[in-house]
Amino acid sequence: MSIRDWNPLRWLRRTRCAVPQLHLSVTGPKIAVMRLLQTVMVTMLLVSLGLAGWWWEGCVADHATAERIEAATSRLQAANDRFSRLLVQEGFTLTVAQVSEIKQQIAFANVLSAKRGLSWARLLSDLEEATPAEISYSSVQMNFKEATVALEGATSSLQGLNALVMGLNRHPAFSKATLSSHVLEAAKDSKSEGGMSDLSLGLPAVKHVLFHMTAAYSPTS
Repeated sequence: MSIRDWNPLRWLRRTRCAVPQLHLSVTGPKIAVMRLLQTVMVTMLLVSLGLAGWWWEGCVADHATAERIEAATSRLQAANDRFSRLLVQEGFTLTVAQVSEIKQQIAFANVLSAKRGLSWARLLSDLEEATPAEISYSSVQMNFKEATVALEGATSSLQGLNALVMGLNRHPAFSKATLSSHVLEAAKDSKSEGGMSDLSLGLPAVKHVLFHMTAAYSPTS
């Protein structure tokens, strides 16, 4: 075989079986782990970018909605201002003095309604049930606005006055019985004038105990 007919590729194919082949792995286990971590981090980065884009799109939509709501609120406020000016021009608005006068008229109407709904016979009957026998009244006044009754009268002893307070508080139609004032009228001669003496309790002999008290009144149905 001449040099002209010699082919290196053909010669390599003929001598292939005679040449030993060596396979080397240049990728170690640590490099494989690093490649896996790199793949995971790239995946997380892509997912994060996708979430960020989705959130940004939602923020843009929310911002546009807020702008529309703000514009609608501004238009409504402008319409309310125009309507208020129109009411002032037409004289349909009320001044502070007019509002105060209307409130007074309403309060007066409520008082009249309460007077019409109050039964004095029922009040006196409830008062009789809650009053001990030794109590005598000189004045009974009803405060319709505060739903209270003012009582003035006299009793022969401080024990009777205490019994009156307890009787009013126990009665279902009365509550919050409060003694405003009381005056002891001393007896000059307890035997001749019939004054009652509480010497055993350390109390002076009195002829009368004048009192003034108030109690809330709510007639039971």
